[in-house]
Amino acid sequence: MKPAPFDYYAPRTLVEAFENVAQLGYSAKVLAGGQSLIPAMNFRLAQPAALVDLNNVAELFYVRPATNGGVTIGAMTRNSVVEHDPLITQRAPLVAEVMPHIAWAQIRNRGTFGGNIAHADPAGHLPAIAVALNGRYHVRSKKADRWLNSDEFFVGAFTTALEPDELLVEVALPPMAPRSGWSYRQAARQAGAEAMVGAAALVSLDERGRCNQARIAYVSVGETPVPAAQAAKTLLGQTPTTAAIQDAAEAAATADVDPGEDIHATADYRRHLVRTLTRQALTEAFERAQRGYSILDIRYSVSGGGDSRANAQYPISNTQSLKAFPISVIVNGVRYERAVEPRLLLSDFIRHELGLTGTHVGCEHGVCGTCTVLFDGQAIRSCLTFAVQAHGHDIRTVEGLGTIDKLHPLQEAFRDKHALQCGFCTPGFLMTLAPFLEQNPNPTEQEIREAISGNLCRCTGYQHIVEAVKLAAERMQK
Repeated sequence: MKPAPFDYYAPRTLVEAFENVAQLGYSAKVLAGGQSLIPAMNFRLAQPAALVDLNNVAELFYVRPATNGGVTIGAMTRNSVVEHDPLITQRAPLVAEVMPHIAWAQIRNRGTFGGNIAHADPAGHLPAIAVALNGRYHVRSKKADRWLNSDEFFVGAFTTALEPDELLVEVALPPMAPRSGWSYRQAARQAGAEAMVGAAALVSLDERGRCNQARIAYVSVGETPVPAAQAAKTLLGQTPTTAAIQDAAEAAATADVDPGEDIHATADYRRHLVRTLTRQALTEAFERAQRGYSILDIRYSVSGGGDSRANAQYPISNTQSLKAFPISVIVNGVRYERAVEPRLLLSDFIRHELGLTGTHVGCEHGVCGTCTVLFDGQAIRSCLTFAVQAHGHDIRTVEGLGTIDKLHPLQEAFRDKHALQCGFCTPGFLMTLAPFLEQNPNPTEQEIREAISGNLCRCTGYQHIVEAVKLAAERMQK
């Protein structure tokens, strides 16, 4: 299925965005990265009357050092930017550690930090991480400006304290103590899949080596991120011995969580995972704390570097009155100008409006990877992006990768290593791997397998694909 019709607003400033959400109220949904909202719209599980697209609001894209030694993250900062930002690595290393577990690179290239938190998915990673780090949430509207703690912000499954006229504009993560340690552990059925249980731990030690702070939070064991208050209480004032850690894990499994069950895991199995993952996370966190932690010599990041947002040369009208929006987009080096309905997916625009049928459509909820294209050089799911959002951007499809007379080294390697059979998934693999090899020209086999974990192939068994990537990397270095 495809999204139902909706009115589309594309504010370019926070003031415009506040006006839009105040006017529309409960009839509108805010479009951040869209990697959860658009799949629901594709299946018509969500049918908002209007979308307020924040992807042109440059004020929301940043990572900044806070004066207290912490860090603030703008709500629209891409997850891939947060993942690789040196300021995050040094001031909030738990965030950097969890990022690779959030779906796949193609999803993180569009998904946003604030959108992930405001979505409040019980299986979402970032809400639990923010709870573990004692994060605070800056909420603003046309009339109000307030800060909320986690217990105030998260209300229930997919529900926050945000009023219909409010936006989450930034998340503030406080500084870590000098002798802090952190860890994230999870159990998932496959790479990129939602965790059956995830455990995030942040601890610190006093000068005698005893625990003076412990914050533990869980993914997928409740309607909101679940803090382990009893487990933390058992650790305070204790030397982190194996027995003390085991006692904390037992308290977490028996007193702190009351997990449900679904097709992936029973409640008893989730308790077992809580016990096991808590023990693993705390052990690693205390080991890191014993080695010491310092925020000295931090290299500040560039604000929002690497984000994909609209080119200021190509502002799009912030109005719902148009049934078709004029867009200008460069695809494979050629500029195209079209008028598109807001609900038209980028994948359908590429295939049906431009006739570039090398981009294939499979699941239409971001899992299979066949629709992968490059958006300003980054691999994304074109089925989870609206064509109107490509206005002013540069798109590259498999047709722009090589030519019949001169194939790209990846294409040659796929041919030589028999890395394709039916070929339906092949364009998605190629467009995923092209930027991967640019960033990592000499990858290990494990890195290759991680890179392609978001692409499904029903024919080859993946081994030939891995061998093809190795061959392409070898040839591209000569």
